[in-house]
Amino acid sequence: MYYFVIYFVAYVLSIIVCLYLNYKTAIILSLIFFALGIVTTKKYVACFLIILFAVLSVVCINYNSKSILTQYLNDDVNVIVEIKNVIKDDKESEFISYNVNVICLNGKNIHEKSILYIKKENKIEINSIHKINVSVSKIQESKNFLLFNYKKSLRTKKIFVNLFANTKPNLIKKDYSKVNTIVNNFKGFVEKLFYSNLNEKNANIILSILLGDKKYLDDDLYKSIQRTGLAHIFAVSGLHIGILYGFLIKLFCMIGFNKKISWFLTWGFLWCYGFLIGFPVSVLRSLIMFTFVFGAELLYRKYNTINSIVIAAFILLVVNPFYLFDVGFQLSFTAAFCLIIFNKYVKDKLKSKNTIISSIYLYIFLQLFTLPIMSYYFNYLSLLGILYNIALVPIFSVLIVIAFISVGVGFLCVYTLVLPLKIYDYVFNVIRYVIDWGSKSSIAGVKIPSMRLLTCFFYYVFLALILFIINNKKCSYKRILFATFIVYYCINFFIIPLSLDGTRLNIVDVSQGVFIILRHNDINLIFDAGSNSDNIGKYVCAPYILKNGFNDIKSIFISHWHIDHYSGVNEILSSSKVGNVYSSSEDDKNLINCHCNLLNNTDSIIIDNEFKIDILWPKIGFKSNNENNMSNVYLVKCGKIKILITGDIEKEAERQILDRLEDINVLIVPHHGSKTSSTTEFVQAVNPDIAVFSYGKNNYGIPHQEVIDKYNDIGSDILSTFTNGEINIMEINDEIYYNTYKGNHSENMNEIYKLYFLLNLYIFVILLVYVMFYKNYILDKRYEGKYEL
Repeated sequence: MYYFVIYFVAYVLSIIVCLYLNYKTAIILSLIFFALGIVTTKKYVACFLIILFAVLSVVCINYNSKSILTQYLNDDVNVIVEIKNVIKDDKESEFISYNVNVICLNGKNIHEKSILYIKKENKIEINSIHKINVSVSKIQESKNFLLFNYKKSLRTKKIFVNLFANTKPNLIKKDYSKVNTIVNNFKGFVEKLFYSNLNEKNANIILSILLGDKKYLDDDLYKSIQRTGLAHIFAVSGLHIGILYGFLIKLFCMIGFNKKISWFLTWGFLWCYGFLIGFPVSVLRSLIMFTFVFGAELLYRKYNTINSIVIAAFILLVVNPFYLFDVGFQLSFTAAFCLIIFNKYVKDKLKSKNTIISSIYLYIFLQLFTLPIMSYYFNYLSLLGILYNIALVPIFSVLIVIAFISVGVGFLCVYTLVLPLKIYDYVFNVIRYVIDWGSKSSIAGVKIPSMRLLTCFFYYVFLALILFIINNKKCSYKRILFATFIVYYCINFFIIPLSLDGTRLNIVDVSQGVFIILRHNDINLIFDAGSNSDNIGKYVCAPYILKNGFNDIKSIFISHWHIDHYSGVNEILSSSKVGNVYSSSEDDKNLINCHCNLLNNTDSIIIDNEFKIDILWPKIGFKSNNENNMSNVYLVKCGKIKILITGDIEKEAERQILDRLEDINVLIVPHHGSKTSSTTEFVQAVNPDIAVFSYGKNNYGIPHQEVIDKYNDIGSDILSTFTNGEINIMEINDEIYYNTYKGNHSENMNEIYKLYFLLNLYIFVILLVYVMFYKNYILDKRYEGKYEL
């Protein structure tokens, strides 16, 4: 009955292997499973279909990864583009961004999506065709673990490059697409209807709900909505489709249409609505599943919800395999699958006829099922969500229906809506007040770190085990099964991590800047947090700390007052608990929002018996016009491991600390690798095992090749945030290991991987054998009539 589920799982696993390893590995693994399947099951057709689905995933990924524009990165080209819609028109930016289709490149016809940035003085109309000279630019990519990756996000939309206009666009044709005209006219009409009859903030709320676009909501309001657990209402999803479906069915039946015609008309209206708002993934999922329901009703077939949701996911992943990594796809299908599981396996076990109690159970179950996704992307668990969803979802259901009726009536006679929409406006004022009040409550919710992939796997296995035990009360070995899993969980998440515990040094990629987190025995220290890039604190520093669970910061050390060393500090101070802030000189310009303690070469900070920070520079009373040479230099000693963090010191400062230098395990290379630093004497004095260059794309000639050669000549392992992304250096039992975002790692890191994998496998096999033995023992006893349940 559920064979297709197996084929779908093979398809998904093959996508993951292809993207994180390579195509060949996916094919080889498929062939291995094919051989094992043939040997163990003798089901040739089923095994062949698994291979077929795996190969199909390779074909789909390859097809969806093709881009002609990427061949012209950093080049200027002539293109003809179709302007689809405005993405962002930010008051603080000099550019407007548009979604475009490139239909001609240097005289050759192509068809590829992209984002076009044009200066505001050259603003152009949507639904038009223009010829323009553009620079093809690489999409900015996050090279840090757990952080939002804009490049991967755009892959779900089949966008591979950005285009920046070099010349004024030359108009070729207006209103090139009748379809786009219909869509734009519809959105324009809906916007005009609500903006002219509602308060602007209330109009933005209803437009966000109807059109499924968060751009209408300001950041503060959307954060309040998230904190109260209502974000799902403001993204068109299965809830909206379900509400609209119920309303339309009743409406057509009341008009006098029979059930089949009502179904058909509703089906048509829903697909039209999906088309008008651009077919968000969550809406496509709902529409495909609704189509299966409609088909089953017409053909008098039994509707299977599990097969329906799996086929819907498969269709979308064939169209674009990168949907698998889209948060909308993940949340929509996880929530829908959760509802199916709840109705099929949990609801009857609760034996509650009270609607409110059942709703509470359902909400808790949904929260549990979506917790890994919510933690990974949003890092917030709403505690008021139960109350707000029970109270406001029924109200929003009515308001959504009224909004759709208003749009329909507005096409005929907008004046009849003046009074009803005034009442509507008042209701939304009350709702906004309630949401704002709840979001400011101290019990609104809690911040949570992101779950790692392995943690997510164990979490869902645990949920599956709980469901199995609930639905198999007669299972005689469920207790031992549950206990075995708990033992395995404790070994994986407590015993093994404790055995691998040690000092951790994370050098985060912040482009041209420095952001370092040092963790030792649950003590978190930050060394510099800045970049030349805008909003680095908002988009990198604060989220990184939250996602990795580093919220309690004992101290922040700012080497000196250059923007690429402090620009993210204020966001950290506002979002995390911070003990002390230190620097080398006074914050005369009030650059950060707290008092700053001064350090010089006579100071040492003792954290515990094994952890000490010696300040090597600057000397007391030292002054310099070159602020780089005012940088604090920190010698961190953790047991036998020594780390030297140097800020932007140059030759003058390097020479004056030579007598205090010693062999170093990890060196943060001075001044990002500038040729004004890293003298031969300095390099030889520190003789680092690992030399880390923290920098991004720049016009300063950093790092200088001569500096790189110096560290190469003494045999240092050279790592850089520009090339390797985030760098994680670990000290375990006085040995140093490292790995990076791009997959580089120290040779001895294989020992950790093997130890962790083999230990896991060994424990898993032992526990599995134990469970099977115990199960067979119980069955034997039952057969002998000597075992009582």
